[in-house]
Amino acid sequence: MAARKNLTQFAILVAAVAVVVTVSVVFQHWWNNRPAPNPASLAIEASSGDNTVEVTPFTACELGEKCPENPVPSLKIGKTGDVKLVLPKDVYDHDWALTKVYDEPAASGEEYFKAYEAKEATIPVEVDAVDGSDGHRPRLVVVEVKSLLVGQNDEGQEAPFEVVWSLSTDDAFAHASATPAPEK
Repeated sequence: MAARKNLTQFAILVAAVAVVVTVSVVFQHWWNNRPAPNPASLAIEASSGDNTVEVTPFTACELGEKCPENPVPSLKIGKTGDVKLVLPKDVYDHDWALTKVYDEPAASGEEYFKAYEAKEATIPVEVDAVDGSDGHRPRLVVVEVKSLLVGQNDEGQEAPFEVVWSLSTDDAFAHASATPAPEK
């Protein structure tokens, strides 16, 4: 009787282990093969002070293909402060670049981030005057985030997609520092 009880307990234990292993393998297979989100549907949150906008891709298309351009949202910014960008996991888990364009071209620049290096970025609305300038403190005009993501092409196959999110600032304090071209 005791041997039969032990054999039953052993059989139940083996069955439980088999169920756990099967569920784990099926889940892992699903997890590894689930479709990635459409890159065109990924949005970045941008905020400055009390103002927040959702930034959807300016362009999102298969690498090397011509892309239609979408409208660029605008974020109202104050005289001072920062613009904060919060990226979704499907963006920051890839390498990405941040381009900052100021009304003084010499102050503009680009930063590169590796996967998981940064989930958000903070960009100053105003930076120190550039050497050789008239003392004007450059103001932020445009911010762009660029990344290469995996999406599905027209045939339903996974393909690399180049995605660009673009944000302009609604800044009453900015001014153009460029000299207009002479008229001909």
